[in-house]
Amino acid sequence: MSEQDPSQHPRNPLDVGRYRALAWTDEHVRRFWEYESQFPENYFSYGYRDRLVPRLRGMLTGKKRVLDFGCGGGFLIPALSRVAGEVYGVDFSPTSIELTRERSASISNFRGAYSPIEALDMGLKFDGILAVEVIEHLSDEQLAGTMDIIKRMLEPGGVIVFTTPNDEDLSASRLYCPNCDHVFHRWQHVRSWDVKTLRAFLEDHGFRDVKTWTTDFSPPVGLGIWGQVRRAARAIGNGVDLGLPHLVGAGALP
Repeated sequence: MSEQDPSQHPRNPLDVGRYRALAWTDEHVRRFWEYESQFPENYFSYGYRDRLVPRLRGMLTGKKRVLDFGCGGGFLIPALSRVAGEVYGVDFSPTSIELTRERSASISNFRGAYSPIEALDMGLKFDGILAVEVIEHLSDEQLAGTMDIIKRMLEPGGVIVFTTPNDEDLSASRLYCPNCDHVFHRWQHVRSWDVKTLRAFLEDHGFRDVKTWTTDFSPPVGLGIWGQVRRAARAIGNGVDLGLPHLVGAGALP
């Protein structure tokens, strides 16, 4: 690949020197996550599955129909099935959809996993949608399309809950591909969010009662004094960023 003029590209936090950030196409994304689907331990929802849903249960408990949007391998379905009447999964990857169906087949209130198009065609509506570690992966165009889908799936008054890395330094997970001569984020992240940008994003899309806060979904073992202070701040719910690694945003559809 020939060297390209850096002045012809918008500034990207993954750019370094003459190396440009990879532009993720739908095909790139599909192939990347089909490969990663072989390694469940690499999924955020797998590593934090025992703590994430219990931490967010106040916004999901009692919902009649809850959707895991971007469900991956379906690792959160068992926990969601304990707080909601019916549980569904949606993903853009056919491999992930099939894995979710297989892993969740024995859960009595699991009602299936589908592509977004399938779910919309079926007219499925939800009073709660959980989108775990999804929005950091989406380009501007994909993000706009995803929000349109989510709003079409939510019942009036329904709640959307997002989780994403808090104020992530994208360059810290930068890798170089010697085959295509581009750089990319190890986990295919393309944007970083913080308390203010996530709140503004939800409000700009018409959600009400918007709340955003930082937290830590890690286990409480070996936190030390500073870790305990961080947890105390989270428990107070004041939304102050003390370096906590995870970010949550929630809002209701009018």
